[in-house]
Amino acid sequence: MLDFEDEEEDENDVVQNQNSAAALASLTEPRARGYRTTTMSFCPLMLRLCAALILVAACVGCPTPSTPPVPTAKPGVKTAGLTLLVVDDAPLGEAIAREWQSAYEAELDVQAVSLAELAKASRLPGDVIVFPSGQVGRLVQRELIALLDEEALAKGAFNRPDIFDQVRLREMVWGNKTVAVPLGSPRLVLVYRPDIFEELSLAPPQTWKEYQAIADRLAADGKEDRAVIEPLADGWAGQMLLARAAAYLTHRDHVSPLFDYQTLDPLITSAPYVRTLEELVASRKGQPDQPRLTPAEAWTEIRGGKAAMAITWAMPMSEKLTSTAPLAFGVLPGGSDVYNFSRARWDQRESGEEIHVPIFPISGRMAAVTTTTTNVHAARDFVAWLAGSEVSAVVGPATSATTPFRNSQLAAAQRWTGLDGAAAKAYGETLQKTCQLQRYVGLRLPGREDYLAALDVAVVQAISAEKSPADALAGAAARWREITEKLGLENQRRALRRDLGLESLP
Repeated sequence: MLDFEDEEEDENDVVQNQNSAAALASLTEPRARGYRTTTMSFCPLMLRLCAALILVAACVGCPTPSTPPVPTAKPGVKTAGLTLLVVDDAPLGEAIAREWQSAYEAELDVQAVSLAELAKASRLPGDVIVFPSGQVGRLVQRELIALLDEEALAKGAFNRPDIFDQVRLREMVWGNKTVAVPLGSPRLVLVYRPDIFEELSLAPPQTWKEYQAIADRLAADGKEDRAVIEPLADGWAGQMLLARAAAYLTHRDHVSPLFDYQTLDPLITSAPYVRTLEELVASRKGQPDQPRLTPAEAWTEIRGGKAAMAITWAMPMSEKLTSTAPLAFGVLPGGSDVYNFSRARWDQRESGEEIHVPIFPISGRMAAVTTTTTNVHAARDFVAWLAGSEVSAVVGPATSATTPFRNSQLAAAQRWTGLDGAAAKAYGETLQKTCQLQRYVGLRLPGREDYLAALDVAVVQAISAEKSPADALAGAAARWREITEKLGLENQRRALRRDLGLESLP
């Protein structure tokens, strides 16, 4: 278990850190899938000349130098390297370690960290941290990760323009400053069976109203075990509620769909949330006993032909299926109805206004430099290397928490999905389109998991008929106020303003 308490750095740590920075700075020549360490050596002529000069000096009685020369590193000898902290993702940590060792001679100490440990941390005893994307607000607000060098990310193999728009412009940013690099950021998409849709003359739904009509038709047809699957397991039900509500929440004249950005009072008892939860409850009619699944379980079900439509994302399978169904993909449904919070009324989106609105983060992994590292330049180089198009495409598919996040990765989407070429391409294009949408809803504040857990409870209470949607959301709002008060109203207000881009980091 990692010790996250303050600790003094001993002399060996300082030497290690100095060696690490020097070692990473020297990694400039190509080597298979990465770079190789270069070391300094003397040509034979120079060696003979040096030997001659030493002999002459000895003969004439020159005094011995008081300070010995610094020894040159020997080829093939590993130099002390960086410490990488990986939060709740052992497969990803192992993949990063393998890729680093195949590319460099410098060492990489990979240490596992739990989310519970991270929540209590006042400092991070490492140089770089890989973490769930939703934790970025907590890490920045507690000053556990450092700003990244915009100039360094604008050049070289990192290739920032290659990254999907939403990820590049918003997900990497906090308080208008770049604080982390992406390793893959899934978005919920619509997955459906094109063979069944063709047989029933159905088109992919564009709105949630159309989605419900198709769900009713599929249920009546009864060809599959389940007509529709939505991820409503603990940890996901609240996110599914936000995904369904997103289009209703993002009025062109409103900037903060979750909280009042001045008072930080939660908005989740307002009309669009109640309407969304009512629609979600209606969609569960006829299947009250169906288990609540995770996105991974939903993907397995529809991949194996046990559902006609699902909301999830494509991910590697942990087990081989005996049979697989043909799949097609679409952007998550949206709607032309949008709630005007300032006037407390429903409006219609203007002609040409986009009706689809995704949420993020839904999952995903990011990497950042810690504020405790003494290897600042080496750590920055490491995160740029890790999130580069080549390396991220190798390590990202090791975990179901990631997915392609670059335009250049679409051709290799099969690595993340296990789908055949055409289906993988269709998924990649849907993901790309989703990440080009300008509007979005995101919950990245400190306390994210607590806020979402309160929404989980509300959803479960509503779909089980324990409470009405309005009463369930009122209970969640009361819990949100408690969470905000515990974390500090002013701290959370500042975090919200920075998340929305209304306030910059100092």
